[in-house]
Amino acid sequence: MVQNTYQVTWKRFREWGLENAFKGARLGITIMWFFVAVFMVFMGKEISIAYFLLAFCLYRAFFRWLVITHTQYKQLCVNHKGADWQRMIRFEEKRIIVDDGILTVQYLFSDIEDIKEKENKIWLIMNNKTVVRLYKDCFTQGDWETCKEMINGIDRGKK
Repeated sequence: MVQNTYQVTWKRFREWGLENAFKGARLGITIMWFFVAVFMVFMGKEISIAYFLLAFCLYRAFFRWLVITHTQYKQLCVNHKGADWQRMIRFEEKRIIVDDGILTVQYLFSDIEDIKEKENKIWLIMNNKTVVRLYKDCFTQGDWETCKEMINGIDRGKK
């Protein structure tokens, strides 16, 4: 068995929010709000409400993700009856168990669609588009190399 355990803190959760804020369709929406904001700069001389609209567009483009992330984190803190809870990800024979104290989710190794690594971070992208986040320095049993061998040792259905 391999196990990865870490604390979910506001800093870590905010980092996850930022990772997701400027990807895919969200990136396109951010770019749209930015261009509307640029347009409002030029319209500011013509329309008095344009400065309010400019502020709104900049908020939507660059800060809304932070408000949403903070709201989600506060709700999770209520669910966990306090901030900074522990998340444990166990890799067993053919499955992954993600346990954060109040919710346990199970995946099969065959559910893994992609694996991404960057410095200390590892993302297991599942076929339902959820992500299991791991940290190389947070393995409490085994290590990332052992875990990767376990995952790659199973036929994950890739052609």
